Amino acid sequence: MGRPRSFDDEAALVAAMKIFWLKGYGATSLDDLETAMGLRRTSIYNAYGNKRKLFKSALEHYSDQVLAKWMSALNSNDDVRKGIKNLMRDVFRLDFGTDTPRGCLIGLTALESEQHDADTRHIVETFFRRLNRGIEQYFKRAKDQGVLSSTFDEKVLAAVVSSMMPGLVTRARSNAPEAVLNRAIDGVVQLL
Repeated sequence: MGRPRSFDDEAALVAAMKIFWLKGYGATSLDDLETAMGLRRTSIYNAYGNKRKLFKSALEHYSDQVLAKWMSALNSNDDVRKGIKNLMRDVFRLDFGTDTPRGCLIGLTALESEQHDADTRHIVETFFRRLNRGIEQYFKRAKDQGVLSSTFDEKVLAAVVSSMMPGLVTRARSNAPEAVLNRAIDGVVQLL
């Protein structure tokens, strides 16, 4: 049994997540990770194994945190149109917020997928599958409650919403005005 960790694992993982989010996997050096996490290289290796394993842990942490937040917000809203609108706005708020790097860590990782292994690609694919399933279940519940038409195809619209979300991130990262993104969201909501 090894020595107990003398640092806050959650804080260190969040710090690593933010530096990967800011710079991308390939551009993040071990020096960057040491500085961001406030740990020495040996502590990073002892705790996480290597840079790739640390990245996977950070990516899984991000995935779990973001999906829990988005699904909780979505499922706590009985007004389907407002729920979807709020969910989609939350996506690009990651770009306009001051406490996180610009964009979605999962989306950015997907864009640089050629430098990732099968395990990392699986984390990204699983994130999008879980996101799509959560939206689909939300629509299905609204359909079953009579809020949406019985002919409403929850699978199709869930795919539209979950596919549009990375586009919002891309547009926001390329400095699209918030008003343009809001109009795009309003257009999707009109489909409901």
